Formats: sequence, C-alpha cells, structure tokens
Amino acid sequence: MQCKSPSDGTETSVRLLVEKPEVTLTTSHLRIDGEDFELGDILSAASAREPAPAAGPTLMIMAGLLCLLAGATSAGAITALLGAVLVVAAGAWWRQKRPTYQLRLQIGSAELAPFESEDPAVTERIVAALEEVQGRAQGAPR
Repeated sequence: MQCKSPSDGTETSVRLLVEKPEVTLTTSHLRIDGEDFELGDILSAASAREPAPAAGPTLMIMAGLLCLLAGATSAGAITALLGAVLVVAAGAWWRQKRPTYQLRLQIGSAELAPFESEDPAVTERIVAALEEVQGRAQGAPR
C-alpha cells in the first residue's frame, strides 16, 4: 500500500502486518478499536497473561458447601440437594473460565492495555510485529 507523506507529499510504502476485526497494525500505525497509536510513540510492547477471576465460582462453592452441611445436619434433603447442585454448577463455571492475554504498550511514562484476547497467539503476533517494525526503524539487523 502506498501513502503520501503529509509533510512533503512523497509516497512511502506502508505494509499491513496484522489485521483482525478490532486490531490493524501497519508499518506506521497501530489501530485498536478505533484508537490510533503512532508506532514512534510506543516504547515497548508485551503480552501478559491475566488469570480468570475466580471470586464468583469460589463464593458459589462456599454457599453450596454450607447448604450441603446444613442439609446433612438438620435442614433436610432439599437443602443438601440444593448444595450439591450449587457445587456442581460452580465447578462447571470454574472450568469454563479462561485467562485473557493483554497487549501492554509502554507509551511515555504510561503503560496501557488497550487490547485483550483469550488466544495468546493473537497478542504474541502483535507484539512480534511491533518489535519487528521498531527494530527496523532503529536500524537493527533483520
């Protein structure tokens, strides 16, 4: 793709490196959900794993165990059954939760996380492409 430079009107070559529905990375810009980042402003990029939040399933398991205990002592079979259902449902919920992988950008003194995915390959591909472009811009060997 050819683009005209706004300063002197010369044509420069811009390559498309990554194109996903929410992310577009060229040799000059990174666009994430409509927000533009100049590659020259990005000091570093990294992919970080964020564990899935576990508070909901944990609380549900605790409530289920309390119901099981209450049903086993004096409250009856219905309370114990409710407790068992809660524990099984919470276990299924816990198993389906997946960690997310964030793209973290260092821009000036700020660290931003403008994009996340459940697929680590997506964020790692964006980081690798950013590092490749930044290495070429700094004159590093290919």
